[in-house]
Amino acid sequence: MKGTLSDSTASSTLGYAENPVGAYHTIKRFAVTWKKLFEKLSKLKPAYDVEIQELSKSTLSLGFQRVWPQDADLEGAAVALLRLQQMYKLPVKEFAQGNVSGVRTSELGAADCFYIGQIAFHSDDNLPLAVNWIEESLKIQESKGEPLWEHLQSAYTILAEAYEELGNTKVAAEYAHKASKNADKEYKKENAGFLTRDGYLTELPVPLTQGFTSNAGMYERLCRGENVQDPKIEARLFCQYKKTLVPIRPVKEEVLYLDPRVSIFYDVITDKEADILMELAKPLVFLIFCLTLISFFYYFLIITMVSSQLSRSMVGEPSIKAKSEQRISKLAWLFDWHLDKTVRHLSKRVEEITGLSTVYRERSADAEAWQVLNYGIGGMYEPHHDFFGDDEMLKNLPTHLQDTGRRIATWLTYLTSAQSGGHTVFPVIKVRVPTVKNAAAFWYNLKRNGEVDHRTEHAGCPVLLGQKWISNKWIRERGQLFRRRCGLTPDALDE
Repeated sequence: MKGTLSDSTASSTLGYAENPVGAYHTIKRFAVTWKKLFEKLSKLKPAYDVEIQELSKSTLSLGFQRVWPQDADLEGAAVALLRLQQMYKLPVKEFAQGNVSGVRTSELGAADCFYIGQIAFHSDDNLPLAVNWIEESLKIQESKGEPLWEHLQSAYTILAEAYEELGNTKVAAEYAHKASKNADKEYKKENAGFLTRDGYLTELPVPLTQGFTSNAGMYERLCRGENVQDPKIEARLFCQYKKTLVPIRPVKEEVLYLDPRVSIFYDVITDKEADILMELAKPLVFLIFCLTLISFFYYFLIITMVSSQLSRSMVGEPSIKAKSEQRISKLAWLFDWHLDKTVRHLSKRVEEITGLSTVYRERSADAEAWQVLNYGIGGMYEPHHDFFGDDEMLKNLPTHLQDTGRRIATWLTYLTSAQSGGHTVFPVIKVRVPTVKNAAAFWYNLKRNGEVDHRTEHAGCPVLLGQKWISNKWIRERGQLFRRRCGLTPDALDE
């Protein structure tokens, strides 16, 4: 039992679970270590019957009884690590050492690396990562001098199969020979032909770029921070103090793209206002690692706030239950009639900066309620548009958005800054908007002639470290007739 308890995480702080490797250790402790502990405690009855009953009551009161992590959750944790690794091209060795973008946490042991390699081996199109993880497990095992490691033969067998499928039969044969040393007669019989064909073996390098996505795509490249923008376009970009509806209060604007115009406005809210929005969105918050981690490992979201208002995100308007697997986040809606005047004041500020009406009404609103979202580690939103091209969806809007047209513009406020990852990217126009606390990104989803602008396709990159809190304000066509006029030409630019 003492050995089981010693298999603990290095820390129980929120920051520990905001690291993907630390989060893996946390879910493993619940799914594996505590399961072993319960099994050992049950064998000690009746001597420790009272203690066992008290422990059961504690877990029940925390709500763990119905959501206690299982093997499937640990598998989800491994898949999440692999996806983050593939997206950000993180070396296996650094991951195993607990080093994620320069932030260290507990190391992964040989058994952990082998387990993750097994998951990769059984995933589609992911053999190179499987090879890397399992070979790393062998290196760790060898460095610790454990020649009788329980997973040794299985590791050799998987590596032999993986290398053969990758076309490197020479290395495959080497691992097959190692696996056969302690194998039973059936294994040797099944692989007899393969083990004796050294003269026909080929040696090919492992295509390490292969992984979950065969085509990296502009989305992934932008998320990794690659500079893919045309230098001629960059040369035309600029920063300025933009005039607002309040002449004595200009705002700092950085123009990231001209057509369509994508800008980031700095210092548009205060730390206090950002905190208020987050607090209003998460009443009765319980920072229970098990509950938050389970949500992540099914949907690649590690830390979210479990509350009465925050719910798994839906794509669409408020009250339209169109559940999305594209978006991995938690969200809440804050309406302008909220008792806290901050919500209404921030809506008015958006109007002052953009010149667009943000008046919220129970019928025919000019803008939607504030949507507050939390993206934990792995939290993401795949490429999408905000304007909603589906006419059928426009017909089925809630009452306050009936006959308000499409979403003409998006205002996206960053309430926090993720430690790593979490950028907003526009794959078509090759723009990356950084997550800068208290800043806001702004763009038009429609052209000035009212047509939808497909170039505004955008995405939220997976959060690698920390959390990202944002708040969206979508502005509708209605109410903007005399505020954003048509240009002299169909392709007139915004200023």
